[in-house]
Amino acid sequence: MPDDPKPPVHIRHYPFPEYPSILCVLESGGPGPQKSDKHSHPWAQINVVLEGHATWYTDEGAFMVGVGDAFLLLPGAPHHAEVDVHGFCRSGTLEFVFGGEQEPHSNPSIPAPGYAGRPRSQAIRWLFDTLSRKPVQRLTWDGFPDWWGRITREEQVVGGPYRALRLEGAMLEALSAFADPALRVTHRGQNEEVRRMERVQEYISENLSTSPLTVNELARVAGMSRSRLTVRFTKEVGMPPHSYVNALRIWTAQTALAGSSSSFAEIAKNVRFSSPQHFSRAFKEATGLTPSEYRRRWAAPWLRDS
Repeated sequence: MPDDPKPPVHIRHYPFPEYPSILCVLESGGPGPQKSDKHSHPWAQINVVLEGHATWYTDEGAFMVGVGDAFLLLPGAPHHAEVDVHGFCRSGTLEFVFGGEQEPHSNPSIPAPGYAGRPRSQAIRWLFDTLSRKPVQRLTWDGFPDWWGRITREEQVVGGPYRALRLEGAMLEALSAFADPALRVTHRGQNEEVRRMERVQEYISENLSTSPLTVNELARVAGMSRSRLTVRFTKEVGMPPHSYVNALRIWTAQTALAGSSSSFAEIAKNVRFSSPQHFSRAFKEATGLTPSEYRRRWAAPWLRDS
């Protein structure tokens, strides 16, 4: 007898009409084979894998994704996904207006409320400015399934301004995670050595401004030798521990330069460079710009206005 036919892909929409910046919240899932056509949207998306696995394709390459993986796709970013014949994937999609006033999409299969643009705070505009520099971003975060559960449970709550505030907070929580490189390179703990690398990354983030973070210190945190730490950390994160620490210091300095009025000497001290001159040389080598050039180009609106 032939195999029983596989159940169709299930799609469910969650309407939140009182928060017009969110255009659509939907959850879909089903067995393979599945393949979507390459496409893009005039709105932004956060796509989260909730169960199973799939392959995501963007202009940056092909990515095998599993539970806890997510993509932030800015308007116009081409993408498509595939689930192989033996696979299964359930995912959540949040479609939203990205950082400005625009009309909602006109997909007739999705009930979209009327959009009424409202001004965003300066800090939120800066977050969107930061994210807009890269059209596709990938993030692995164990908290994504719980985050998605919080959003969908809001459907059971009476709509109104308080629900809208919670939805906005959840959306900004995810966007802030995409903007944070310490989270962006975090991997799920699949074995003991991977969990040790996670502890090292967490330790670096927590002590970036207070410790020199030598390889010996990080090896102690990981509970392994310097050489073993370097090999394993490079495999999991994509760069040696020392390079990762320096990259995170430069990124922290970029955030301070663009979002605060702190002096270059204060920033250099906070990210533990030995002197403002050392900071300036390292910063230009990493970004191609001096700290003053970077601040002029990327300063947040409230700094430019002042």
